[in-house]
Amino acid sequence: MASGLMILTLLPWAWWRLYQQQRHIRRLFEGYVSPEVVSQLLQAPQDTLAPQKKQITVLFADITGFTQLSKQLSTEKLAEITRQVLTILTEQVHRHQGTVDKYIGDAVMAFWNAPVEQPDHACRAMRCALSMQRALAEWNARNPDQSPVRIHIAVHTGEAMVGDLGTHYRHTYTAIGDTVNRAARLLEQANDVAGQIVFSKQSLNAACRQCAPFVEQIKHQVTILDT
Repeated sequence: MASGLMILTLLPWAWWRLYQQQRHIRRLFEGYVSPEVVSQLLQAPQDTLAPQKKQITVLFADITGFTQLSKQLSTEKLAEITRQVLTILTEQVHRHQGTVDKYIGDAVMAFWNAPVEQPDHACRAMRCALSMQRALAEWNARNPDQSPVRIHIAVHTGEAMVGDLGTHYRHTYTAIGDTVNRAARLLEQANDVAGQIVFSKQSLNAACRQCAPFVEQIKHQVTILDT
């Protein structure tokens, strides 16, 4: 009898805790991952957020010549174009089941293989990079009265720490470490060439293991660099 009463007492607390965990996940991830990924995360919320080291593929995408663009356009027009371009890039990250880490001015950072496991994470990032360029080209074609906007993209694969990081003032689900820094440096190397996609050799090697036929198809469209 006593044990039955204890179970009845604990059940509401367990439900409340699960509700709070799911609410926290929605707050962290909605807008940063696709709805399908959010649904997967809600199935096991207790296993999702703890910081851990794991292999991921990181993508940075940035508007080429943004400083010059800012000199040519009004503040309102520049802000609107930046918003539209970042929306296009985010949609492609979601389409390929990636995680948007952050926006850095006119750039976006995303990664794959966290918070959900994706054995083909390098391939997803590569496909996303190509889709970003195509989607932006289509957007430029729909806006012939303005100067075309170009982007450059860098992709790198390696180990990073991922998880819910920060302080009680502000925290977010993010990736940090040398892999992220190397991806950012690759983006700097691609900065002078509009439309350029740069893959690290690590990403190329990972993708060759995950989707070799696809890599053969797209190798001529990208630049491969050491990090």
